[in-house]
Amino acid sequence: MPPPPPPELADDLLGEVFLRLPPDDPACLLRASLVCKRWRRILADPAFRHRHRELHRTPSVVGFLRNAEGVAPYASRFVPNNPASGRPAARDLPGRVVLDCRHGRVLFLAPSPSLCIQLNYDLIVWDPLTNEQRCLPRSSPPPNDVSCNAAVLCAAAEGCDHRKCHGGPFHVAFIWRHGLVMYARVYSSERHNWSEVISVQELSRILHPMSPCCITLVGDTLYFHYTLKYALEYQLGAQLLSIIEGPPRPVSRIWAIFVMPMGDSGLGCMDIEEDESSLHLQLWSRQAASDSDEVARWTRGRAIDL
Repeated sequence: MPPPPPPELADDLLGEVFLRLPPDDPACLLRASLVCKRWRRILADPAFRHRHRELHRTPSVVGFLRNAEGVAPYASRFVPNNPASGRPAARDLPGRVVLDCRHGRVLFLAPSPSLCIQLNYDLIVWDPLTNEQRCLPRSSPPPNDVSCNAAVLCAAAEGCDHRKCHGGPFHVAFIWRHGLVMYARVYSSERHNWSEVISVQELSRILHPMSPCCITLVGDTLYFHYTLKYALEYQLGAQLLSIIEGPPRPVSRIWAIFVMPMGDSGLGCMDIEEDESSLHLQLWSRQAASDSDEVARWTRGRAIDL
């Protein structure tokens, strides 16, 4: 006589198993829901979806983009993390330069046909999951040989977990330089127009020329860090533009500023220090200016031996 079948797992135990399916491959949850009605009921429960989001707080990475080398004049390439899923698929994007990628959206700089001798460019926002593309209206001045940069982000940057906001409203922050002045404005996909221009005198502290750089979002503030010592701070809500200086460091150390978010929307950075025997990764946090002190100050944190 064959042995009796093993007892079925209770619903709560099955839910614990489903919670541990890899979040980077959503097809696993889909395939599990097709096994039977009972499994589908567990997976479709809003309480399960809430627990799944709490356990896997970091949104899944579906792939990465890079500017392709050796392809004239410009080209980008998208490579998915899970090619077997087929969504989104790997593809080449000719005539595109990646400027920024955030909240499931990609911002490209693309050359546009022009009757003028000067080559102009368009800013294009692409959603890899839906393959939707939007060409932004021309800013003033349009992206051309003027030193410029841009960043894309969800319109609800501080009130969204960015797990399913693709296809929703977004903002594009556009900054450029003319002479010794830095300018900025924001595009809103809801209003389909650009905000008023704001500016700050940069006093030659940001090195020439501007180029695509690391961009960090902390709260509703973007940080463009171009040089080893300075970063450009753009407060989107208050529409304020300023230049911040990195932590004070002796000349003997390796200068590098990598701005990063800290807890409670605070600002931090890390740099690399060198002594006679080893390298250290030094962490810093930035304290906001108080009523009696108009200058924000950096506080030295822990050092990590490399």
